[in-house]
Amino acid sequence: FVRGNGTGAFTASAIVDADVPNTITLDNITQVTNRAITDLSGTLAVNHGGTGAASLTGVVRGNGTSAFTASAIADADVPDNITIDGTNNVTWASVNKTGASLSDLGTRNASTTFDQGTLPVARGGTGGNDAASARSTLGAAASGTNADITTLTALTSLTGVPGAIGLYSRTKDELISTTPLAVGWLYFCSDCSPAKVVVSTGTSAGNFAAAGGGTFQ
Repeated sequence: FVRGNGTGAFTASAIVDADVPNTITLDNITQVTNRAITDLSGTLAVNHGGTGAASLTGVVRGNGTSAFTASAIADADVPDNITIDGTNNVTWASVNKTGASLSDLGTRNASTTFDQGTLPVARGGTGGNDAASARSTLGAAASGTNADITTLTALTSLTGVPGAIGLYSRTKDELISTTPLAVGWLYFCSDCSPAKVVVSTGTSAGNFAAAGGGTFQ
């Protein structure tokens, strides 16, 4: 490359970076061929079609002008209302999710959709991970022989009960000091003469009478 300063003798040297302006216009770039991408240096800015970043790991984010950034997906990145056409590959790390409706999960198999965590009562679950804890959370009694049911009130009839019905056994003194919560409770008076079934007639201490009529003492 021949160089001249206007007064001194011409010199010759290779083209250097200072010889080329930062902004140039190429009318025809068909002859710029066979250049490897590794020959390029620097980082291509966003306004020139690049990312403005030398490396990116995670979800790429951009604001339209600044260099791209990358990070993990955050809750704010996901809209409250989304439509998923295929849910076979949808998994949740936890069912501790909120929302107004779970109706869109109607076709999902419960064993795959809720494979972790415990669905609370407020979301239509039992709040327990086994039968005993679920009954405790729901306030339900076990079926069959159990000690969950300690009191029955407002019971009008019993159907399908085979054999005898057991009653709590109390002495006369115990019955006199017992305050029924409702009328109609039945007990067996163990030391009455003769022994008999008594029924509560009020809600004050000792409000009992013989089930067959008369006083129980």
